[in-house]
Amino acid sequence: MELRQLRYFLQIVDAGGFRAAADRLSITQPSLSRQIRDLELELGTPVLLRGQGPVQLTKAGEILRKHATRLVQGVDLAATDIWQAVQTTPLSVTVGTIPPAHQHWLPQILGRFTPKYPRVTVQVRELPGPRLEEELASGHLNFGIGIVPPTRASLRGEPLHQEHLVCIAHPDVLPPATNLLTLKALAGVPLILLDSGFHIRRMINQLFKQAKCRPHVIQERNTVEGILTTLPHLPAATILPEFVLRGAAASSFQVHRITRPLPKLSIGLLWRKHDPGCPAAKALASETRHYLREQGKLSTANYNGEAE
Repeated sequence: MELRQLRYFLQIVDAGGFRAAADRLSITQPSLSRQIRDLELELGTPVLLRGQGPVQLTKAGEILRKHATRLVQGVDLAATDIWQAVQTTPLSVTVGTIPPAHQHWLPQILGRFTPKYPRVTVQVRELPGPRLEEELASGHLNFGIGIVPPTRASLRGEPLHQEHLVCIAHPDVLPPATNLLTLKALAGVPLILLDSGFHIRRMINQLFKQAKCRPHVIQERNTVEGILTTLPHLPAATILPEFVLRGAAASSFQVHRITRPLPKLSIGLLWRKHDPGCPAAKALASETRHYLREQGKLSTANYNGEAE
């Protein structure tokens, strides 16, 4: 049994399917399937149930996942500790983030990362989704925290968290009792939205198109803060990820869930394909996963999961 096989097995379980896992790992699906078959042959029993939809774990697979997770995490931790111990010169890592992740995750993640790795300087760039992908693909970022799957074929995504998009409104715009809204019901509401340079805006436009209606956009902004500071003074609404309102700001607005369709945003790590990442980048990415797992926010939902 090889460590590589265990990593592949865990990626398949996390991604929900062979194709998505192969894309994350930047290997071919037949090669990945062959590694898992060899693993099952050595164990003498199947660990995955293939069929329609996401793959499922067998009883042996459940046991293997528990032990494989502990083994892989232990090896990764040992490698990180050794890397940190032998560093004698300062290092840097540059990460790009979309605004929601920058505001609501990164402060806590960096607050944990920096004391552990005092020799690493973290450079953070807050960018709209398309610009983040452009900068990552061109090599100006080590990795990104953004919307997955990426639109560029040269990038791979690792989904970490799913977030609902909600309607955030001035108190006078919508009846307080309106807890659920369709996009058609929102079509006549004055909206302040992020500009078209953001993946979120493109997603919103597509959702309205699917609902066969058009949004009534009265303002476009290039920051989430700009929208939220304007709403208390203007009878309008916006559509943003729900976590932008966690905290004191939520009391200033009415929040309405959107249905038919129910919009979800998948946020995760973005990497260049065939680039394993430098040790500093991998350490920061690992800290991101650990933080979300501890907060109960880590999602293994797959954006294109399928069976082998």
